[in-house]
Amino acid sequence: MKRIILFVMVSSALSVAAQERVQEFAWSYPAERFKELSILNRLGNVDIRQGGEQFEIQAEIRVKAKSLEKADAVMQHVRIEAVESLSMLNLSTILEKEFTIRRLFFGVSIEIDYHVKIPKGKKLSVANKNGSVLAGRFSGDLNIDIVSGDFKAQQVEGDFTAKLDDGLFEVQQVNRFSGEFRSAEVKLHAGKRVKVSGEGSNINVIKAEEAIAKVAGGSLYIGNVNQVELHAAGAKCEIQDVAKSLRADTRAGRLVVHSIHPFFSTVEVSSSSTKVALSFRPGGGFHINFKHDNIKIVLPNNLVLESKPTTKRKVFIESGFVGDKPFNSQVELNIMGGEIVIQ
Repeated sequence: MKRIILFVMVSSALSVAAQERVQEFAWSYPAERFKELSILNRLGNVDIRQGGEQFEIQAEIRVKAKSLEKADAVMQHVRIEAVESLSMLNLSTILEKEFTIRRLFFGVSIEIDYHVKIPKGKKLSVANKNGSVLAGRFSGDLNIDIVSGDFKAQQVEGDFTAKLDDGLFEVQQVNRFSGEFRSAEVKLHAGKRVKVSGEGSNINVIKAEEAIAKVAGGSLYIGNVNQVELHAAGAKCEIQDVAKSLRADTRAGRLVVHSIHPFFSTVEVSSSSTKVALSFRPGGGFHINFKHDNIKIVLPNNLVLESKPTTKRKVFIESGFVGDKPFNSQVELNIMGGEIVIQ
């Protein structure tokens, strides 16, 4: 294991309100040297680009204080370290323990930025505590972990995992994606296999072949999807254009499903204390099995349900068929509390 600390340039500049010290770092490695690059940052941004036959990394520590002496004192406790381990290169922002002393930190502004160019096909992991991560088109596996900040990218190929708190997450196109969000604004414009979990977040998936979502609070929108699996509690959920199958388990919230296609295979909804609205496109047909506890029900005029015997008090089981006989799609509903509207 090899450790490298590279100081390229130290400079100072005078502004009206503060004095500034800057340290700049640079590394360059051939592409075949590493399979993966890992970056751990704390107080700044990470800019990612792909291309070429080398890993090219530039980093900058910028400290502003009321005096150069103060800036120098703080700079002594901040550094960037590169560690080579087998086929991985690890870059880390190091804040020494003494730096946490309040009197040293008071009145000081610190910004640590990375500019990374990585060859295509290499794996990249970025953990950023307080700052944003920007990427254009990325080919390869990508892992992002942001505590407070934004992430934006155009396209990510390969396996993409992300975790983001308190920020904006926006990607135009993903392939295989898994994301965890808290108090975040999420916009995924298109994906093949998308898995998201959110707590107090607003998640918007415009288009996906397959979507799995688990949300608590906040809101969720999924549009133009082949198959979707949903688990929600206390959330407002809206799904548009379901082509194949829908499985949903909701608690104390709202679920609205627009435009279920005529050739869908399965719709399964289990809910409690939830307002549920399902809209089926005309031209198809489906069998429905409906279990409920005497909730408010709105059905289309051509859907007639027949009651089935049950041993449970205040529980009703009904079934029926609507549409054209050649279709054999199945609708399974278990709605306890709340209300349901079928159109």
